[in-house]
Amino acid sequence: MAQAVNTVFWRDGELWGDNTDGDGLVLDLHNKGIELQDAQILIIGAGGATQGIIPSLLAQCVAHIDIKNRDIAKAKKLAQQFDRCKAYQENQSHSYDLIIHATSMGHQGLSPELQANWFGNQTIVYDLSYGQAAEPFLSSAKTMGAIQAYDGLGMLYGQAALSFELWFGQKPSINFMSF
Repeated sequence: MAQAVNTVFWRDGELWGDNTDGDGLVLDLHNKGIELQDAQILIIGAGGATQGIIPSLLAQCVAHIDIKNRDIAKAKKLAQQFDRCKAYQENQSHSYDLIIHATSMGHQGLSPELQANWFGNQTIVYDLSYGQAAEPFLSSAKTMGAIQAYDGLGMLYGQAALSFELWFGQKPSINFMSF
């Protein structure tokens, strides 16, 4: 469903591909105690990372996902591929339960422009990047009122653990979910 592959493995003598990014994200969000059922989610960015996580988020019975991108046509095209997704419209005025940053702006030390009406008393933010690349967005979001802010290091460990399981048929002995 993600139409992207990050893990290649052998099964029954054939080469297969899968994407563990979305499930790795969901594992990390659950590990952090973040409830996804009926959540209203905003994803900033409409590239491959977003496409890779949407199916796993939808499988958690989220209420809906808005996709905001500087190229609205790209956001609309991506949203049309998935149920309960739509391109973000500038006139929307409600807050979100979860805002996910999925652009590469942080790698240039930048954060996307955030709007105050996106943040309510329950808003949590998550940057798919980690470390220094996540700091611009997380810092801006905290200033706007995010109650919790996380980088994507736990997602990285989660997707790696899931890839390991595909490769070797067993869960890794290291508890990656503690990050």
